Amino acid sequence: MGCKGLEIIGSERLKELEPHATGIKGLRVPETGIIDYKKVAEAYAARVREAGGDIRLSQKVLGILERRQEIVLQTSGGDYRTNYLINCCGLHSDIVAKMMKTAITLLETAMSTESFRFAASIIRSHPKDSFWCAI
Repeated sequence: MGCKGLEIIGSERLKELEPHATGIKGLRVPETGIIDYKKVAEAYAARVREAGGDIRLSQKVLGILERRQEIVLQTSGGDYRTNYLINCCGLHSDIVAKMMKTAITLLETAMSTESFRFAASIIRSHPKDSFWCAI
């Protein structure tokens, strides 16, 4: 457990590893890396579509109605009805959560593998229900 190989580095090593970064010192964590989030999102979108899902882009969440048998997500593109809502809105997660009476929210400052794994595990445990993932 934990991060291995942590190293405090000076400005020269920092510049070598991250040419656009400046600083006096840095903390190098060899187990981390930089990924292309656009490609990650595109890969997830492809999986959703392959599974028969539908993706709606550029729609602002205006409100959320919680009813006995469904959740109605009110967006700038119209209303969507679903059984479950997964809130993965990053820095906006708290705003979306406040639109609901009850909510389990993943607050995140960036996309994380654990968040996607958690959301996927919820979906797998309710395969016949519908979901809306607000991102």
